[in-house]
Amino acid sequence: MEYQHYYNALRRYKSLARRCLPEAEREGLLDCPDSSRGLRQYPNCEQDDDGYYQLDCAKRKCTDCKGNLELMVSARERRAVELVKYQQWSAVPYKCKDGRIIDNHDFLPVEATIDEFLKEFDHFLLDFMPHHENAKWLDNDWSTTWRNISRADEHLADGVEHWWDLPEEGWLDLEVENQVALVIDYANSYSSEHKNEHMQQFWSHSSTTILGCVMKVRQHCMYSTINIECIVLRE
Repeated sequence: MEYQHYYNALRRYKSLARRCLPEAEREGLLDCPDSSRGLRQYPNCEQDDDGYYQLDCAKRKCTDCKGNLELMVSARERRAVELVKYQQWSAVPYKCKDGRIIDNHDFLPVEATIDEFLKEFDHFLLDFMPHHENAKWLDNDWSTTWRNISRADEHLADGVEHWWDLPEEGWLDLEVENQVALVIDYANSYSSEHKNEHMQQFWSHSSTTILGCVMKVRQHCMYSTINIECIVLRE
């Protein structure tokens, strides 16, 4: 959500700067990408064949692309509009009735020069891009595991490409490997607190989170009872 605020601010700024410039000076200006995904692509080199950015690009260390974000805004636009307004993730201490102070954060409206904004945005990408790439890798890793848990396709007869090409009555007779896929998704936990609520500067409360866990087991391994050893993590 913080990244989306940066994108929206940059898109509004470039639109305003274009309108403030004489028509003769608008030629050659870079358009802001049509989506936040497009803006993620702009400051980096091209993705590899698997759809990932190089590590140096994600960490803003690549000499070929580390300055790309600065190039998004031209000198003409900077002269036309000096300031940019955006929502900044900020500390907003919450004072309880009993005098206790709770450290909360919320998005607050701020105004900065375009140079300060771009520097802050680029610094934010230092954490955001590696996190985003890790999330993509984990999603793809889980998808591959989930689709191939039985590895049944490796044991099919010649001429049959996938196990689902067989008639349904043949599915239970498939030769599969004894494997289990398990995922614990901390990002999709269920909570009694509104995680995207933008009123944290005005109220605060305790919450309980239920951690979701998904397991996939091949049908041949299913019995009347299944014993699963659980490890409970405590602070």
